[in-house]
Amino acid sequence: MSLLTERTDFSAEELGLPAHSVFRCPCELPDGRVAIGSDYGLVLMTGDRVESFPFPAGARRECKDIQALAWAEGELHVASAKNAYRWDGKGPVRARSFPLDGKGGFEELRTVYAGPNGLIEAWRTRWVCGEETQAAEDILCLARSGDRVFYGSRSGRLGLLSGELIHEFPDEPVRHLAWAHEKLWIASNGGLHTWTSELKQVGSPEPFGLSVDAKGRLWTLDARGLSLSQTGEPPERLNAAISQPWAIGSSSEHLWVGRRGGVVRWRV
Repeated sequence: MSLLTERTDFSAEELGLPAHSVFRCPCELPDGRVAIGSDYGLVLMTGDRVESFPFPAGARRECKDIQALAWAEGELHVASAKNAYRWDGKGPVRARSFPLDGKGGFEELRTVYAGPNGLIEAWRTRWVCGEETQAAEDILCLARSGDRVFYGSRSGRLGLLSGELIHEFPDEPVRHLAWAHEKLWIASNGGLHTWTSELKQVGSPEPFGLSVDAKGRLWTLDARGLSLSQTGEPPERLNAAISQPWAIGSSSEHLWVGRRGGVVRWRV
């Protein structure tokens, strides 16, 4: 029996965006809708039905280049290249411009994440959760195991927020993290690595996407397509052709791959 069933391909035009749009960071809302970002905007999908995200009037092109999404504290949190947005799923969207960085420029919001104590915002120079703010070295990705939150940075640091440094990849960013099968999975330094008490490389090439589905399985995405780890073993390659894949995510019933020019969805 195939692990991937009911494949549906949606073109960028069907999603109401330019043909060359790159799609990324799927995020499921509590009502079942799935938000999918792109470099030209954000769409909401209910089954096969598509609706546009209600950006505030006057939102500029660069403020619709979506970098990260997270549902936390009763709202969808959206990080774009120039703005942040919050939306409760039905009312008006609230926009927030990036603050000054104190060095003559603006801060940049790298990612947003639903942590154990609420929303975590990872900025270029710091991370913020509620009333807590700490300096940080350009965090790119976050993953969670219970109350522990792991981070990966542009400088190659892998560690725990407010905790120990686990490893440092010299001059290589930690681009993606996921917690699955009682271990941390890390995409960096040209390969896929795991960590429990020590770091091990378990595969190559380096994935450009990791996702854990509702069944707790780890999916990885690279230029050749999808791989899957069902029990914690190194991921095995699947036969799933995808044109120009870019990003991967999971909802309660589906696996999503964003690509240049559209989105692919499977039931899993």
